[in-house]
Amino acid sequence: MDRGGILVGLFVIGYIAFEAYGVHTQRHLMEPGYIHAQYAAADQAMMHCGEAGRGTREQFDHNLAVMERRAIGELLESGDYSDEEAAAVEVAARAAERRAEVDALVESAGCEDKQLWTLVKTYEQRARLNLQ
Repeated sequence: MDRGGILVGLFVIGYIAFEAYGVHTQRHLMEPGYIHAQYAAADQAMMHCGEAGRGTREQFDHNLAVMERRAIGELLESGDYSDEEAAAVEVAARAAERRAEVDALVESAGCEDKQLWTLVKTYEQRARLNLQ
């Protein structure tokens, strides 16, 4: 092989390694447990710093319940939890942890904080989803 072919080969290998690393480090963002915890954080932020209309609230609550079921199912499929009750307790504990983080942020920074504003917007966006 000539020098150009070697460089192209190294570039391709480097690119594949870079993409694989990105997928590996970002995989948790697609997991139902992580998404459910984000829903819980957005719910807590809206409770403190926003106002949702009745329809928005109902749709968000529906989507939150869907993600809770998916998170429980994910834990059961992983084999780490053998019964649904234990998995539900774990999912609730993770959500409570995120809610406590939002409460602490509200106390320390107030509702004008950019991160809280982002969570309120996330609430509105996730309420528009039609999860089944």
